[in-house]
Amino acid sequence: MVVHRDSGDLRGCIESLLTDVERVIVVDNGGGEAAGRVAHLPGVTTHLTDNRGFGAAQNLGVSLADQEFALLMNPDARMRPDALRIGCAMLRSQPEVAAVQGVCRSEDGRPDRSQGRLVSAVHLWGRALGVSRLARTRLGRWAAAALPITRDHVERVPSGPVTVDSLSATALLIRRRAFEEVGGFDEGFFLYGEDLDLCARLTQAGWTLVALPVEWALHVGGGSFTSSLERELHWWRGTMRFAAKRWPRRSWIAALSAIFVRSLTWTPRTRGTRRAFATLLREARITRARVRSQGDAR
Repeated sequence: MVVHRDSGDLRGCIESLLTDVERVIVVDNGGGEAAGRVAHLPGVTTHLTDNRGFGAAQNLGVSLADQEFALLMNPDARMRPDALRIGCAMLRSQPEVAAVQGVCRSEDGRPDRSQGRLVSAVHLWGRALGVSRLARTRLGRWAAAALPITRDHVERVPSGPVTVDSLSATALLIRRRAFEEVGGFDEGFFLYGEDLDLCARLTQAGWTLVALPVEWALHVGGGSFTSSLERELHWWRGTMRFAAKRWPRRSWIAALSAIFVRSLTWTPRTRGTRRAFATLLREARITRARVRSQGDAR
């Protein structure tokens, strides 16, 4: 488990795990205050690090574990009863499956998009235009469900175990051997996008990812951010690194255009906001050039 700043109700998160796991490893990227509040709990081990990002801290946590399976848990999530038992049973019975995750719900009870297709340029344009608001209407849900590429945005609860392209790192139960085989998270990502990249590399290596229909976790979300703009910029930066590594030129150009459109649709549009998105656009182009020149296909 990786924490940064306050990271929500960390104690509540850990207490939702202690009856089902042998050990909880807390890696604190935020100075140690959060980890200090839970270090005394039974079964909890804490480690302080400089903040090299979510993926780097998760890699450290997994390297310190010796169990067959690892739960990559967000500190602003709480596991549902019996979820881990069901997930572990799935991994034990199907050795080709690298990772599983069930239905994660937000505080208002709506299911998160915790499984589905890998993000594409269509998804970036949808975010840039605020299409998610339309998907909450009956007509919007119908339109999204009619398109295979966007169907997982509205059909978020599978009817049974289903093989998917990606699983979010909200409360990801993963086979440690599979995680280590592909080298864990790419530490070039700082926050966001690293779970997409991990899933892509797992499936390329021949592993399977499974979304379960069971109630899995309650996810508050955003516990490590000081503002919605900060979170938005981190999302685009991480997702664009994923795109820089894996998308062809046409999709990449569409992604750059989506950033520009998002800078126009973000409110309030202050000078600082415009500057932040302009910086994001420059960083994305630099990242694309760097990963392409290095042949970064990890």
